[in-house]
Amino acid sequence: MTLRRELVLELTALQSPTDQERGIARYVLEHAAALVDVAPEALAGLMLDPGGVWPKTLDRFLGRDLLAWQSERPPVDHDGVFAYHITSPFEFRALDVQWPHYARSDRVLTVVTVYDLIPLLYPEQYLQAPEQRSRYAARVALIGQADLILTISAATARDVVRELGADARNVVNIGTGVPTYFHPVQNRAVADAEIAAVLPSIRPGFVFYTGGDDFRKNIEGLLTAYGRLPPPLRHEHQLVITCKVTPARRDYYRALAANQGILDDVVFTGQIADLTLRSLYQTAHLFVFPSLYEGFGLPLAEALRCGAPAIAADSSSMREIVSEPQHRFDPVDPLAMGRALSRGLVDQAHRRELTDYAASRRDDFLWEHVAERSITAIDAALEVHRRRRSMAGRSAHETLPRIALVTPFPPQASGVADYSAALLPELCRRADVDVFVGPAAAMTGLPLPQNARVLRAESLPFQHSLQPYDGVLYCMGNSEYHVQIHELLQRLPGIVLAHDVRLAGFYAYVAARYGLTEGSFADLARKLQPNIPEAVTAKGYVTQVEQHQHGVFLTGLVVRRALRFLVHSHYAAEVAALQAPECRENVTVVPFGMTRRGLPAATPAPGLRVGTFGMAHPVKRIDLVVQAFALLARERPGARLLVVGDIEAAHRETLTALAEQLGVAAEVEFTARVDKQEYLELIASVHCAVQLRGISNGETSAAVADCLSLGVPTIVSALGSALEYPDDVVLRLSAEAGPDELSSALLTIIDDEALRQRLQQQAIRYVEQHSFRRAADELLAHLLAERRPSLAAAS
Repeated sequence: MTLRRELVLELTALQSPTDQERGIARYVLEHAAALVDVAPEALAGLMLDPGGVWPKTLDRFLGRDLLAWQSERPPVDHDGVFAYHITSPFEFRALDVQWPHYARSDRVLTVVTVYDLIPLLYPEQYLQAPEQRSRYAARVALIGQADLILTISAATARDVVRELGADARNVVNIGTGVPTYFHPVQNRAVADAEIAAVLPSIRPGFVFYTGGDDFRKNIEGLLTAYGRLPPPLRHEHQLVITCKVTPARRDYYRALAANQGILDDVVFTGQIADLTLRSLYQTAHLFVFPSLYEGFGLPLAEALRCGAPAIAADSSSMREIVSEPQHRFDPVDPLAMGRALSRGLVDQAHRRELTDYAASRRDDFLWEHVAERSITAIDAALEVHRRRRSMAGRSAHETLPRIALVTPFPPQASGVADYSAALLPELCRRADVDVFVGPAAAMTGLPLPQNARVLRAESLPFQHSLQPYDGVLYCMGNSEYHVQIHELLQRLPGIVLAHDVRLAGFYAYVAARYGLTEGSFADLARKLQPNIPEAVTAKGYVTQVEQHQHGVFLTGLVVRRALRFLVHSHYAAEVAALQAPECRENVTVVPFGMTRRGLPAATPAPGLRVGTFGMAHPVKRIDLVVQAFALLARERPGARLLVVGDIEAAHRETLTALAEQLGVAAEVEFTARVDKQEYLELIASVHCAVQLRGISNGETSAAVADCLSLGVPTIVSALGSALEYPDDVVLRLSAEAGPDELSSALLTIIDDEALRQRLQQQAIRYVEQHSFRRAADELLAHLLAERRPSLAAAS
């Protein structure tokens, strides 16, 4: 049988204020993402703790109508049994007492994932305080009550049966996966350059270790064993140690290395970015993992997936990852470890064996396999649970309507203004429309439909009192062009069409220009999202980096005041619903209007041209585009890169310096903001467009829509609303991709004529199916369903 919306996962491990990026949180993130990909029909919800911090890693789930806050109500809407999966039982809030109320129902199969029982095995290191022992024991007791226990390795499964007395029939090893982001080196020069740029003290031919820093990781033993190598061998093969470490511990390790006379050959990198970590895996001469005990040993699997020759401790789960005894060593014997290091460095036949072994295991640690094993185990356990419940006897013709459109409008330099100008003629087919623009806007010189006029926003309440509008549509964005909406929406209820669902910038502009009836910006921000650190909001605004890091959206107030909150993607809808859970039913996705009317023909210029279009903000990853273009230019001399759109002077200088450093400054052309016709002609002139993002505000990119409208093959980041384009319309690139991946994707499009034609045809078909006419019809349907809102206050 197959699960049908019968699995609920709690994701509280992603809400740790300090450990969102450590091993368990990463496992929970990747496991949940794999379940969403492999078995979306099985999932009924992904639960978050409303008292926890906002996770940094929710973008992969937003837009799927799965995320919700935990409550005392069951998160499924049917009367049958379902599985509640506690993905990190030792971090569950209030775990000393009990599972959530509904998880104790007889119709709920309680599932837990156990990563290890290391504190139980090493109590003198981890459970010294009586309070620690008491809390850990209470949590262990709760695990014992679970109906199904999933483990990440066979070693942990054995520990659960032996140490907890669990029924082996209810314990299933589902294993662990490694993200496909980790892969063998594709361009050695790029990987070497990444390491040289970030860690210039590292020499080629290094021995590499990465992992944690506690006693189990055995860094002291590794330093001792490395110190036994002959000095010439050490000088030829540095030891690189990568882990998150306190300054005190770092000083301790350095002193230990100095005492052994090896300090000049040991590099302590501290914590590093994933791109650098991958490059280290890919280029290491030898990877060594000396841990005394592991629940799984993820760095070892990552190293093998990157093709690194690897040796490991002969202990616990590492025997599963490195199954060949000759590739393992006794971790408590420095002589044995030293011999293994020496052999792995100089014995060429042994090194070929290690490399061949890594290649043979490359596809053994895939998250899709973990997800499939999870579903199989939970499905089987649910069937047993159903049978038990059954045996226990449990049952389980008129004038045109008048519409007010509150929006930025040309000539304002705003994407929302351009969108509203394209939308207006289609709205006017079925309605009389008054366009209300902000106080700073110049009155438009655009030709208007006969039944449209442009008015000042401050006159909206007065106009409504003269003859009430049948619908009011507020076009909402995150810029200064929307500040009038804050007051108007309080006085005159209406429908909001949100082009962004991150409104921290909007409220900062409102507070700076008009003030807020809710108090200061900081007061409102903390009222809407109490988990935002006070220091983040105290300065009266929140930077984009801080918004992303702390999950600052501040959308809830607008969602609550809107009669209906309309967005252009499921991603944006889910953000809005999470910001105002009680208004979830009022959040609706409507099409993003596109058009091919009046467009120039797509005629790529002679020679190879690549372009990126729209406002060239740092979040658009233009630096990555320049780096990838530099790699492309080596393969395709004469290629050119166009960066088209507004760009701040400082950012342009940074990018120009980068292009000069990479030797492609003459091939990279920056343009200022150009008029619409020239903008479209520039898009039509390129062979491929690259439209990336590092952070999503819930927007649907008009620049991507313009590229698709012209049938230009387009590469986008697998982030936000871009995830919702069909696979045959755009080419998606991981949000974590580096220059080599982007360069490879560009070459794929450039060299594959059939692929280019397919992307062009499907893009044009998609645009025709998502016309401005369709968008206007759906907006009018919503507006006229909420006819004649009453004036909330005297004008």
